[in-house]
Amino acid sequence: MTQPTLNTQGLMAALCAAATWGMVGVFVRWLPGWSAFAVLAGRFLVATVAMLPILFLAPSVRHDLIRSLRTSTIWWLSLPAIGGYVLGTTAFQLAPVGEVTLLFTTSPLFIIAYKYVVRLHVKRNEGFGMLLAMAGASAIVLPLSTDRAVSWATLAGYLLALGAAGSIAIYTLWFNAFAQQNIAPKSINVVFLTCLLGTGV
Repeated sequence: MTQPTLNTQGLMAALCAAATWGMVGVFVRWLPGWSAFAVLAGRFLVATVAMLPILFLAPSVRHDLIRSLRTSTIWWLSLPAIGGYVLGTTAFQLAPVGEVTLLFTTSPLFIIAYKYVVRLHVKRNEGFGMLLAMAGASAIVLPLSTDRAVSWATLAGYLLALGAAGSIAIYTLWFNAFAQQNIAPKSINVVFLTCLLGTGV
């Protein structure tokens, strides 16, 4: 698969992720009496049930998952994934959906900031994308914040959304590090384990 194709698929996946998190925020807002942990457990349970047919109908996928569960990498990767979901869902209960979604999608900024700190090479298009993302988020969030008083709950929601973005950034950095060592599990295995563990949150 060529690099332009991979870049296009990655961009589409990122756009879909942002859209689905926005829909999750709307769904969470419809359940004001539910705790974040109850909402998360329900989401993870539904996702686990939806993935079970894949495991039963595809023996190769099932065997690969069982083999991955014997390694420590998949368990480490599940930790920041669950953390991101917990923080993100809680943020949606405290702050406006649109603003939380914007802040949640700033995880690439954390990755690039990490590269700057440890003096890793940052591509020119990555730096340009970071500046563009910061400008876009600021152009939308700052006017909303100045037009009205921001409550402590809303501010806490902002911080939790940034924490969720940071958790996803940690997941991405760890996954890439494991991939460079050829010990990274398949993404679907990480997703299934994350959902399975999340049902007990």
